Amino acid sequence: MNDKQTNQGRNFTFEYDGIVRSLHTPIGIESAIDTQDTIKIDGLWDTGAECSLIRPEVAVRLNLQRVSETFICTPTGEDIPSKVYIVNIYLPNNAKILNLLVAEGIPNSCDILIGMDVINLGDFVVSNFNDKTTFSFRIPSLMKIDFCEN
Repeated sequence: MNDKQTNQGRNFTFEYDGIVRSLHTPIGIESAIDTQDTIKIDGLWDTGAECSLIRPEVAVRLNLQRVSETFICTPTGEDIPSKVYIVNIYLPNNAKILNLLVAEGIPNSCDILIGMDVINLGDFVVSNFNDKTTFSFRIPSLMKIDFCEN
C-alpha cells in the first residue's frame, strides 16, 4: 500500500496480486464517545451499500452504546431491524472520519462494510491494468474524473 498526505488531501493506493472481486483494506475503528481503544479490523469497500455496517462482535469489543435503531435492507430485499452506533474510523491513509453512524449487521467476509456514506466523501478509482487490480482513494474529492474527457 502507498499513502500520501499533500495539500491535495489524503490518499492511499492498494495494489492487489491479480484481479480481485472485492476490495479489502485495514480500517481502524473506535467509539466516538470513548476513544481510548482503537482496533484494526478488515474493511470491505462496497459501492452498493448506502451506509457502513459493522459486525456485532466489533460493537461488543469496543463496548459501543446504541444511539438509535434503523432498518437495513438485505440483498434479498428483506428489511431487518438494526442497532446504530457512532464511531470514528481511520482509513488506510490515517484520514479520520469522525462521528460516523454505522448500523450493526453481519456483512460477508469482513468486520466493517465501508458504504457510500464514506465513499461519497472522496474520489474512488479502481483499475485492472496488467491483470492487477489497483484501488485508490482520496479524501476530500478534488476533481472530476472523466475517462471520456481525456
